Amino acid sequence: MQVEINETATIKKSWQNLKTILKNTFTPVNRQKEARNQLAGLKQTGSVSEYTMKFRRLVSQANDVNEAEQLDKYTKGLKPELQRLSNCSGKRRQEKLWKDSIQKN
Repeated sequence: MQVEINETATIKKSWQNLKTILKNTFTPVNRQKEARNQLAGLKQTGSVSEYTMKFRRLVSQANDVNEAEQLDKYTKGLKPELQRLSNCSGKRRQEKLWKDSIQKN
């Protein structure tokens, strides 16, 4: 059982490394910059699901947004009432919700 878990973790890490290498090789720098700019201005106007899909796409295109920055930008782009709920829920809960949402990808 432990061996399977280790193998799965290794495969997942290898896959993430391969994705990063491919993106870095084939994504033009200005496209990454454009995605970062769009990400900075992204605001939720519809459902959370729609916002999350757009956010994930832009993070993927930007290719170099660390997890803390993602959490910050994601939260700031939410509708004000959801931002207030997020702030009230505490940092640990917020981080768990964030990690749960990005792991669905």
